[in-house]
Amino acid sequence: MHRERNQDHSHHPADDAGAGIADQAPERRREQQHAERDREHHGQHAGVDAGAAYYGRQVPADDVPKIRAALMLHYAENDEGVNAGIAAYEAALKHNGTRHTIHIYPGTQHAFNNDLGAARYNKEAADLAWSRTVAFFKQHLGAPRAA
Repeated sequence: MHRERNQDHSHHPADDAGAGIADQAPERRREQQHAERDREHHGQHAGVDAGAAYYGRQVPADDVPKIRAALMLHYAENDEGVNAGIAAYEAALKHNGTRHTIHIYPGTQHAFNNDLGAARYNKEAADLAWSRTVAFFKQHLGAPRAA
């Protein structure tokens, strides 16, 4: 049985980032720089319209208002460490009007899409996740240009 959750919201709260990095203590600046680097991978920089993550850990709830991109999130059913944060992340995404779709693939483990790890690779789930990801990017970014 496949579970799917889809939220498509058009409202995106303004980014209330607060003080700049230069105004903060050195250790706080380092933390902020690391957080900014991490957010690059979660669709939080200007110009990112859509992002897809496969079995990735979630950003902290207080960073969710900064996400502007539509998200497609793929999770393995049997991935206790990563899945522990899904409910809180989804609640924050909904609260902030972030467009997102969550897919949880039954019977799969972390890295189910990695065909180099035979013990965890699940071709059926990997193919389904990939086809969904391609369709998602076509929907949000348009079809790729011809070479």
